[in-house]
Amino acid sequence: MSLKYPFALLLLLLTIVGCTKDQPNPEPEIKPDPVLSVTFHPLHIEASTHQAWVQTVPPTLTVDGVPSLDFSYGLEYRLQHETTWLSVTPDNVQGSVVSYQLLNLQPQTPYHCRLWADLGNQDIRYSDKTAFSTQAEEIQEDDYSLFVQFGTTIPHGLYAEVELLQLDYQINDSSVPIESAHFQFRTQGSENWQTIPLSNWEDLLPYYLNIPQDNTQDLQENTSYEYRVEARAAHDAAPVLTSSIHTFQTVDATVSISQSEPQGLLNETSLSFSVSEVTILLDERRSLNDFSAQLEYRVQGTSTWESMTASRSGNGYEAILPISQLTPGTMYELRGQVTAHTSSHTTSTLQISIPQQEDPEPDPPVGGDTHLVAGTWHLVQWQGKTPNFEVYLQIDQVGNVILWQKIESLHWQRFDAVASIQDNIIAGEYLDGTAWGTSYYFSISEDRMTWTNTNDSTDSSIYERSLLPEDLVNEAVSVIALASSPKFL
Repeated sequence: MSLKYPFALLLLLLTIVGCTKDQPNPEPEIKPDPVLSVTFHPLHIEASTHQAWVQTVPPTLTVDGVPSLDFSYGLEYRLQHETTWLSVTPDNVQGSVVSYQLLNLQPQTPYHCRLWADLGNQDIRYSDKTAFSTQAEEIQEDDYSLFVQFGTTIPHGLYAEVELLQLDYQINDSSVPIESAHFQFRTQGSENWQTIPLSNWEDLLPYYLNIPQDNTQDLQENTSYEYRVEARAAHDAAPVLTSSIHTFQTVDATVSISQSEPQGLLNETSLSFSVSEVTILLDERRSLNDFSAQLEYRVQGTSTWESMTASRSGNGYEAILPISQLTPGTMYELRGQVTAHTSSHTTSTLQISIPQQEDPEPDPPVGGDTHLVAGTWHLVQWQGKTPNFEVYLQIDQVGNVILWQKIESLHWQRFDAVASIQDNIIAGEYLDGTAWGTSYYFSISEDRMTWTNTNDSTDSSIYERSLLPEDLVNEAVSVIALASSPKFL
């Protein structure tokens, strides 16, 4: 009897559980997302030069139409041309009005600001942007400053070189862009400044100037000058500022003189000396045409120069020296000297021998039988060929020789020498003491004369008796050859 009732109770429990298991579970109810709505109110903004105050009604949030305070909010701002926003928290809340203070703003600058509301779950809402601008800064006169640093200044005679190292326009100790800058200079004591614009100086520091830059103008030598820089900032209210005044003193201009090679022309009565071109530059920038010139001459081997004033001729000068002032049969040195401004310049030296005067009755032959070769001879063959140059020999009874040649010159060149003959060999010496390049065996057959180098039998020259050519005779003068000029003999 004791087991009957518990078994029945267990059977009843299993029947209830089985019936419950066969019944379906009910579907869970899906709730819709709440509708969130944020209302932003207008911003009232007052701005000064560096600050702004913003007042507004706090944004309101409704959830499914029911007001809610479960969110945070604030204000953010930025420069209009930038993308980064700066966020600020309320500065003051009084009743239904909230205030924000924006600090460290730039003067006279446009900004944007807007409200934000953070609803959670990364849901942030923003109001429309509101634009405002800060006010222009009221700057006092002593708030503007110009910092200028000069480097090395090199004064010359007609110009000066100035180095600019720094140029900085500041307002309230802050550098601002420079709209224009000028270099100014004047003679010390003058009231008028001359101005040179500074172009692209920002990219060229250190900036180098030549004063004046206009090549048609020059500074005055040995004169004191003042200089400074004038600058205008790219700021409407900024005044034009000038730097402190600096000074420099010009010196004597550097004189550069050059002359063309001198030329000499000799005739029976005079010696003409000329230089065709004289170039004078001051500080390598200005030509000078005002100069004086003179001819200097002396007997070769002496130390004292005689001089005579030369006259201007075209771009050069010339001087004519009477032969009567010179000693016949003597070698002279000649040179020209130009004096301009504070300098002088001398040409290279020209050497010329003054020929012996012919005696009415020649002395007996000297130096051997030189009378055998006396006469005027024309070179017609040299080393077996017709020469492409001209050579004439004038030999008198006593052995005086005049060599006329046109070898490396467009003019006839004259060289005077003395010859001697011994054992059928002729040798010679120029009046400056220089010996001929060699001696020669000579032979004469009627009007034909042959000279053969005593050291080289292949070097032979054949001359024929002749008159001097018309261009030499009619020229009346002949170019005096430099001592360094090549000679045929």
